[in-house]
Amino acid sequence: PNIQAIIKRASTMEPDSVKQQKGLTCGMHAINNLLGAVYTAEDLQAVCKDNKKDNWNQEVIMSFLGVKYGKNDSQSLTMQFDAASVKEMRTMTQFLSFDGLLGFVLHSPGHWTAMRRWDTSVESGFSYMDSLPRQERNRLRTFKTAEEMADYLLSRVINKAKIGDDIYVIY
Repeated sequence: PNIQAIIKRASTMEPDSVKQQKGLTCGMHAINNLLGAVYTAEDLQAVCKDNKKDNWNQEVIMSFLGVKYGKNDSQSLTMQFDAASVKEMRTMTQFLSFDGLLGFVLHSPGHWTAMRRWDTSVESGFSYMDSLPRQERNRLRTFKTAEEMADYLLSRVINKAKIGDDIYVIY
C-alpha cells in the first residue's frame, strides 16, 4: 500500500506493544512504531547511499519518510522542527493538536523514538514508543489527552533536548 494508506491505517490503531531493538536499529523501530508497519533493514538500506546495514543517520531516516533534508515543503508528508522550539506546555499541546497529525519521530543524538496519535471507533489517545528499554512496560506509554502526552514529553523527552535535536512530524 502507499504511504497515505499506511498513515490512515496507523491513525486508527492503538499500539499494543513495542519490540525491543537489537543493535543500532532504533531508527527502523521508531518508523515501524509510528506507522504500525514492519519495514526491514533492507527497506531502509534501499534509500541509503553508502549501503549501511544499521545505525542509519538522519538523512537516511528523513529520506525514508519522504522529507527533503533541511526543508519543510508542502509536497512532503513530514515537517521538521527543532525539539528545543517546543518546550512550553501550551506550544506542545497545540503541536499535538494539529489537524491530520499522525505523530512524530524524535531524534536526539544517538537515538530515535516515536509518538503516535490514534483514534479507534471506541477511544482515542497518544502513545509514546521507545524500543531501547529492556522492560516492555517502559517501551510503550499511553495517554488519553494531548495535555497528558505533552506533560510526559516535556518532562521526560523534550526538556532534555538540545538545539539540533529534531522532531519529524508525520501528517
